Amino acid sequence: MKYVDSYSRNNGISVMTKQKAQQDFNDITATYDASGMILALIFGIIGLLNLLNVIMTGAIARQNEFAVMRSIGMTRKQLRKLFIFEGVSYMVLVMICGTLVSGLLSVTAIKSIAASFWFSQYHLQFCRLWRFQYYLFSLQRLWLTSLTEFIIRGISSIICEKVE
Repeated sequence: MKYVDSYSRNNGISVMTKQKAQQDFNDITATYDASGMILALIFGIIGLLNLLNVIMTGAIARQNEFAVMRSIGMTRKQLRKLFIFEGVSYMVLVMICGTLVSGLLSVTAIKSIAASFWFSQYHLQFCRLWRFQYYLFSLQRLWLTSLTEFIIRGISSIICEKVE
């Protein structure tokens, strides 16, 4: 290998070895994988922020309903469970719809894009998709449970102000 490198350098000949082609290919695929993961992470964060916005808007819009429920005996713990259940149900619905839409796009658009590159092969990988959604679901669950207390305190203070 050293002989080929030195000979090609000395004589101005361009030599592409199998190892060099494989390394270039691995670099290209790593770049595509990294950019895809970054885009998926950005869309995931945007989705989580959207979920938080939906929950906060719903909580603000239903303040009177929560005040009535609290006045007839609903505890803060029950109110917290209600918020968590709503957030988890939104997330499950989005995961199901997202899987169906992404699967449809994958079979149609992504398959044709992959066919245009000589070095790519199309594989429908639901396992990778479900694993990523599991990570997003876990992140959402942690985020939602930590923010639920903040939301409930804010609503409770607003309800108390209205009652007084």
